[in-house]
Amino acid sequence: MLTRQQKRTLITIVKFVVPVIVIFAIVTVSLVVYTIRAITHPPRTKYAATLDDYKLIGIWVPKSDESWSLKGGGTGAGWLLRSSTGAPAIILSHSYGQNLADLLSLGVALQRAGYHVLLYDMRGHGENKLETTSLGDYEADDLLAAIDHIKTLKDQDGNPLVDKDRIGLYGVSIGGYASLVAAGKDPSVKAVVADAVYPDVPHYIPIKMKQFSSLHNRVLEYFTDIGMKFAFSGKYGTTSALKAVRNFSDVKQLYILGKDTGDLQATTGEIYNQALPPKETVEVPHSRLSIVYKNDQDVYDPVVVDFFRRPDVMPPITVQPQTPPLKAELNTK
Repeated sequence: MLTRQQKRTLITIVKFVVPVIVIFAIVTVSLVVYTIRAITHPPRTKYAATLDDYKLIGIWVPKSDESWSLKGGGTGAGWLLRSSTGAPAIILSHSYGQNLADLLSLGVALQRAGYHVLLYDMRGHGENKLETTSLGDYEADDLLAAIDHIKTLKDQDGNPLVDKDRIGLYGVSIGGYASLVAAGKDPSVKAVVADAVYPDVPHYIPIKMKQFSSLHNRVLEYFTDIGMKFAFSGKYGTTSALKAVRNFSDVKQLYILGKDTGDLQATTGEIYNQALPPKETVEVPHSRLSIVYKNDQDVYDPVVVDFFRRPDVMPPITVQPQTPPLKAELNTK
């Protein structure tokens, strides 16, 4: 039985400890809510370029606006840069915080090399109507829906527009992650280029947290992980790029190691090391995460184009003409 003095001491401790615990809990919950909100709602960016900009320098690219239904609700939408009937198709998936226009120079280069190219805004980005990004789990399903869509397209004579058995994927960060996961689920995907990728979404959370908060620590990581499980109930952490690449069946892979990507350079190398062949890596000065200037694009884009064009990867059937037919020129005025 406690003495009177012991009771007083216990009451004093409780009066001090309980408020501290309550304050700690409130601060932790607030930080977790803020972190999850910040990570899953990246700032929307406007299109920095359009195909009209290419027309000004004499490059004409046929384009159609495409849309398709997403699993679980919502709509995907993007631009299809069209090539010859029966040509392979390559789908480009942008990085976290960017939009389809950030990959436009690469898309135009691939289209002019003879491919159909689909650029689209991922959920939570650009003009996509869905507000939240799941950092890769839902995005992999969205990409599979895009693959299914382009396989249904026809030319003006009713023939299949794309080669349904030769689909290529390219992606950066979230886009690269979704590309690797999707490639493991659709056998029509023959080649993947991945830049700045990570093993799974729970591994990506700490990387993003470092960018969003100077208060990043293991405790906040732990509770943020729990919060993400509630926010994306039943889906969070259910996909894995690492598991996908360990089970690839003859998917040609190129892993781009950007010297400026920090932790993501290491995680990309880790995935490459555990992937089944055929695979290769290339080191570049700047990842597509940070490319802004044309000079950087001129170094980066040919690496991707040359990989897909190789005879052992996914060569095109024809090369697009450098100038449009006269009729097409007149129609654009």
